[in-house]
Order: sequence, then C-alpha cells, then structure tokens
Amino acid sequence: MIKQHAHYMFWLLLLPLVAVGFWLLKSDAWRLLAWWLALSLPGWLLWPWGTKLLPDGDHGYLLSKGLGLVIPAFIVWTLSFCHILPFARWAIILALFVLGALAWFRNQEWRRIGELVRSPKMSPRLAGSEALFFGALIFWAFARGLKPELDSLEKFMNIGFMNSLWRTTWLPAPDMWFAGGTINYYYFGQYVYTYLSRLTNIRPEIAYNLGMATTFALTVILAYTAGSRLIVLLRRNEKGLSGIWSTFCGLIAAFWVAIAGNSHAFFYSDSGPGNFILRWALARGLISGTVDNPYWFADATRYIGYNPETADKTIHEFPYYSFLVADLHAHVINLAFVLVLIILMTELIGRKRLLKAAADCRATQQQLINSDDKSWHQTELAAVMTRWKTMAGDGLVWLIALLLAVFMMGNYWDFAIYIAVTAIVLLLLNFRGFGSHLKPSSFITVALQGGLLLIPYLWLSHPLAALLGFTVVLVINSYLTLICGDALTLTGAQVSWLFFLSHALSLPFNLSFEPIAKSIARTQAATPFWQLLVLWGPHIAAGLVFLVILLVLHMKPRIRSFPPPAGQRTAKTGLNRFFQPFLLADCLVVGLFIWSICLILLPELVYVVDIYSGDYKRANTMFKFTYQAFVLLSLVWAYAIVRIASLQRRSTIRLAAVVLVLLLVIPAWYPAIATRQWLGAFTTDRYQGLDGLALLTKKDSPQVPGQSGDELAADVAAIRWFNEQIDGHPVILETYGESYTDYCRISAFTGLPTVMGWETHEWLWRTSKETPSAYSAYVLPRQNDVTTLYTTEDQEMRRTLVTQYNIEYIIIGDMERARFSVDKTEQNSPSLLQEDLLLELGTVVFSDGTLLVIQVSQ
Repeated sequence: MIKQHAHYMFWLLLLPLVAVGFWLLKSDAWRLLAWWLALSLPGWLLWPWGTKLLPDGDHGYLLSKGLGLVIPAFIVWTLSFCHILPFARWAIILALFVLGALAWFRNQEWRRIGELVRSPKMSPRLAGSEALFFGALIFWAFARGLKPELDSLEKFMNIGFMNSLWRTTWLPAPDMWFAGGTINYYYFGQYVYTYLSRLTNIRPEIAYNLGMATTFALTVILAYTAGSRLIVLLRRNEKGLSGIWSTFCGLIAAFWVAIAGNSHAFFYSDSGPGNFILRWALARGLISGTVDNPYWFADATRYIGYNPETADKTIHEFPYYSFLVADLHAHVINLAFVLVLIILMTELIGRKRLLKAAADCRATQQQLINSDDKSWHQTELAAVMTRWKTMAGDGLVWLIALLLAVFMMGNYWDFAIYIAVTAIVLLLLNFRGFGSHLKPSSFITVALQGGLLLIPYLWLSHPLAALLGFTVVLVINSYLTLICGDALTLTGAQVSWLFFLSHALSLPFNLSFEPIAKSIARTQAATPFWQLLVLWGPHIAAGLVFLVILLVLHMKPRIRSFPPPAGQRTAKTGLNRFFQPFLLADCLVVGLFIWSICLILLPELVYVVDIYSGDYKRANTMFKFTYQAFVLLSLVWAYAIVRIASLQRRSTIRLAAVVLVLLLVIPAWYPAIATRQWLGAFTTDRYQGLDGLALLTKKDSPQVPGQSGDELAADVAAIRWFNEQIDGHPVILETYGESYTDYCRISAFTGLPTVMGWETHEWLWRTSKETPSAYSAYVLPRQNDVTTLYTTEDQEMRRTLVTQYNIEYIIIGDMERARFSVDKTEQNSPSLLQEDLLLELGTVVFSDGTLLVIQVSQ
C-alpha cells in the first residue's frame, strides 16, 4: 500500500518550503500563505481548462496559475465597468465559484483531473511544479523585505492606483492626482494585484510587495512552461526525444527570462571578463565612451546615449532589473500574461481545426478550377462563412483575443507587439494547411487588408466608432479571401477577427478611456552598431547559430520534417521546399527570433511620438520594444541549446550547443553584481518586513529643508489615519509636485484624489488627439489653483475654489510649507502659505507634530 502511494510523498516537498518561509519572512509568512492560496485556488479551479489547452506535458498545471489570475480578474473588471457586479470581495468569490463550477462539472472534468493527480508519473511532476512556484514566491518576497520602501521611481504612481482601486466599488477608478477625473492610463495590472489584495484583505502597501514577488514567481514558472512547451512541440515530430529535454529547456528559459541580464555588465563591470575587449577596442578608436567609471547596475539600462554622452538618451530594461527596482508598472505586471500568450502560441501553430480550414480553402479552390460550376461565388461565400465560424468557435482564439484585450488595458505596447507575433504564428499555420504557393495578387490583397485595419485603428478614436470600423473591415477582409484566398490573405482575415474581438472585449474600459495620441515619426539618431552588440550581441548570436544549424541540416539529407495535413499534397514551390526540413517547433522559434530582431531594429528607424521630446524622444519606444525582444531572444536561446544538443547522430553539430552554453556566462554576469549592489546581503537580520509605508517614517526627504531622518513621520501618521477613518473618495488638498519626488505622498498612499498630483504623469495621461497640449489645458491651471488655495489672501476666492473642486480635507505639512516659501532650500524661509486663513475653513481633525489635517466645514 505504501509503495502504491509513494508518489504522493513528493507533495511533502512543500512542507520544508513552508518552514523556510516562516524562518525568512517571520510574521509576514501568514500573509504570504494567504496570498499563495489566493493565487493557487483559482488556478486549481481552472485547471480542467488548462488540460484542454495543453493536453500533454504537465497538462496545463502551471499555465492554469496564469489563467486563474487573468480570467476571473478580467470578468470582475468588465462587470464592474458595466455596473453589473461591484469590485468587492464577495463578487470575486462569486466569480471564482461560477468559473470553477463550469470548469469542473462540465463533462465530468473532475474525473480526468482525479486520474492525473493519482497518476504515479504525473503526481511528482505536479508537486515539483508547485514547489518551483512556491519557492520563487518565497524567495522574492524575502528579497522585497530587504528593501520594501515605496518611495522611488514610479512607486508613488503604482501604489496610488492600487489605493484608489482599494477604495473603489465601481470602475473606472478615480484618479488620485486629478480630482473629479478617472484614471486615464493602462492600469489593469495594478487592478489585478488590488483584486488579490481585496480577496485576501491585505492592504495595498503590503500587497504591492507581494505583487512584485508574484510577478517574479509567475515569470519563472511561465517562462519554464514556455521553454518546456517548445520541446513538447518538438517531440510531436521527434518521437524518440526524451522528455527530460523539455525540463532542461524550461529551466534554462526560466533563469534567462527572469534572472539573467543583458551583456552590459560582462563588458563594463570592473570584474567583467569582457572588460579588456572594450579597452582594446577603445585604444584603437573602434568604440568611444569610457570603461573606467565605477560600475552601477542601472548602467545596463541607461547605456545608449549615456556612454558616450549624446543627445539620444534611451532606455533598454529587462525583467530582472525591473524585479530589483520593484516598480509594479504596466510592462512588468503584463510580463506574466505575455508569457501565457507565448505558451498558447505553441498550441495555436498546430491547431487542427484551423489547419483543416486552410486545407479546405485550397481544396475548394481546386474543385472550382476543375469544374464548370457557375455558382462558384455562392460556394466560395459559404466556404468563407465556414472558415469564420471555425475561427469564431475556437476557444483558444477567444483566449488569445482576451489576452490581447488585457494588453490594451494593461500595457498597450504589448498589444502591438503580440498581435504581430500572433499573425506570424497564424501565417506559419496557414502555410502548413494551405500550402506556400503565393501569387503577386496575394501581396496586394494582404497589403489592402492591412491598410483597411489601420484606418479604424489610427483614425477612429471613439471606441464604438472604432469597433464598428473593425466590424466593417472584418467583413471586407474575409470577403477578400474569396477573391484571393491563400495563406497570406487567410492570415489577414484571421488577424481582422482578433482585432475586432479584442476591441470588443476591452470596450467597457475603452469607453471610459481617452486614447493617448498615436503617431509615428522617423528616428533622427541611430545607435552605433557596437553598442547594439554590447547589449544584445550574445542573444542574437545564439539565434544566428541556431539558424545556421537549421540551414546546415537543410543542405544535408533531412532527418524529419513535419508532414502536411492528411489528404493534402505538398506544393512543389521553392518556399515550401525551403521549409520542409524545419520541424514545427523550429518554424515557431525562427519566427520569434526574426521578430525579436525586428523589435531591436525598429527603434533605429521609427519611434512612437509621446510627450517626451528632445534627447528622450525615442526612449519609450526602445524601452518597450527591446524589453519584449529580450524575453523572446531568451526563449530562443534556451530552445537552441536543447534542439542542437538533442540532435541524433550529429556529434559535430552538437558541439555548437556547448558554445551556446558557454555564451550563457555573459548575461549571467549581471544578476550577481546587480543584486549585491541594490539589495545587499541576503541575511535574515536585514529583513525589514513587507510594509512599504513603514520606512517612510525614517526618510530624509529631498523636498523638505533640513537633514532629519524623520521628516515624513507625521505624513505617514496622517496617511494611516485617513486609511483607518475615511471611506470613499473625498477630495483632499495637498501640494502638487514634480514627478519622481515625495510630493503627493498622501494622495498616493491613501488613494484619495487631490486637485493636482505629479505633473509629468498627468501631462502624459491627459494628452490625446482631442487635447494635444494637456499641460497648458489641465496641468498648469490646476497647479495655479493649488497655489492660490494655499497662498491667496482673498478668502472668497479660496472658498470658490474649494467648492469648485469639492475639497473636504486640507493638509498643511512641511511639504506644503516648503513648496510655498520664499526660498524653498532654507528651513526657516518666510512662508507665503496663509495658514490662519486655511484654518478658518474648518476644523482640525488630525495633527501630528507640525502637520495638520483640516476638515472643511460644509
């Protein structure tokens, strides 16, 4: 009996992890356990759907953790926007219950899941997967506890979003820095962690750091899944390949996506082995800049435009840097959902019903060519409708559209990047199903399809008008496959459906959102080629080595190739013959590699215009494009190692895998240096807890004159008072401030809206096609009004403004006194702030030291 159930013992692996969690996190361990359960339970509830999507490997167990987070959160988000279901704990539990019932009890899915759990082969694998996730969660929760403060970079903005959402019953959430307005930014990611915060009843200042730990853990397990799924896809053609290779690929992918860096530290750090190469090149004038400065880990993300100094400042971050600095920002949170989509691409590329639809399209055309059927139009039109029903009835396609909708609401750049990835995968699928025979009319037609899609995308800013435009385009582009149907135009029609569906799913959000202006300009300053090589050279080299190996196999007698669908003859075109030696997984990885190169090169050609100009005009474009290029190239590298190493009877070629493994040292150089510089030693005596607000009490704020270590202690006391005593979203008055400072601290940590917050952020959020000059239209007038409220001697004017903005609480603290003093750098500078007149407006309801909170009399 014991031997029969020995495989269940692997689940006991979790017990030592729990013990380690309590040892490292102390009293925070109970919060972590509650958080882990809130993450795991939805994943278990949706696991039956995960097994349908990924019917082999781990049967979708780790994927279900991503699905269990995004699907219920999306449903509650949408229903709250539509005022059907409030954003409340009971509503979240209700949504989980309904989804769980649908997943487990339809077609008796619980029987199949029970068989998997009882399987001696699967049970250890599932236990190991859970241990990987739980261990990564504990590890980064401890890392956040070493430096939990939320007072730098974008943290005020992100915690402000979470606090506003925490107070919100119905979406959209009020903007904490623009009283009377709602958040006009992509905040689905911050919503997701506030959703978990609501579910666990853990306040946002703690949930923020748990959210960073979750993003790290999800990145690890989903990158692992993406890497292993590529090998699972490979094994469908390479039947003799051992399953252990998928584990190897998954582990390499998990480390290189989540923890490795770019190549900068290997060359520029003092101990970097590549440092002598740069010195040699610098001495011969092959490069410019300096290599002698003390290395700082952020240099790897601020290199182009900074060393050497030029008028072309750029940003080129990657995930591990994001985890270190802990900005719970859009591009970081969305990383987990991006990896879910990449995992789904490994299934989409071989989707049988879509392959059959493409093959049927070719068969219909061949049938009509060989007959004198005068009702050809009716026959073709029926075939178009059948193909559309196939696409519209595919649950995988709907899930991809949902993720694309989430990208639009969470990090819009990822929508543009991954609609292209989806199009590449669909094109590869249609080449396989239809064949690769292309005519000149094919390129003309697909160009027309793309142009039609761009019309509503670029020119129709109202969401309903854009959705109607996508509907019309969908009909036209589908009809064009009747006139010229092949792999290219079928892909154009399918992408049109994804555009329509993703915009329909995001419509409730878009109706409350004023789109930030979209325009493209030509890049004026290009990056020196050697700097591109320093940052991404090894990643690109790994992909090129893989591509060369494939071409070598192409020139030799091929080992295996993916067969065409049953009943389909292989077209004898040159393009088809070229792709014949490449297995399905190879084609997918080559497509991801080529698109990654495009993402690196695109900022060298064009950039998306935003409020940042001058030296920083293409910084945002390079940031978002190369961030995803890093993710994709890391997956390509992991696959390349395993693919080459697993070749049978190719001992010479397999030596290339050794080279790729040795190259891994280069990006692996970064994390040890960066972690030590930013987080310090990983010792339990340095753990400070997960409360991101607590350490503000010990801060010497640059915005307050003097050099005291407790300048924000009174502000923190006021924040806690507001959070404990005040419900809803009454408007407060505090000073406005420059972005990335300690100004607007109370609105950020309470979620209570103030008249005007961080100026650059509001300038960006309010800039649109209708309001291109948002600074002069919104930001500056409100700043002037705040100045008037604090400094005017005209009490009637002050009362008028209080009524205009519906202000209920006024804060007078050291920041306000410093902002409205004659000399802001002097501690005892004469103040312009009219404290006595402000006190006349109401009653002091809270005070701590020199800070006062006045409740305005009605």
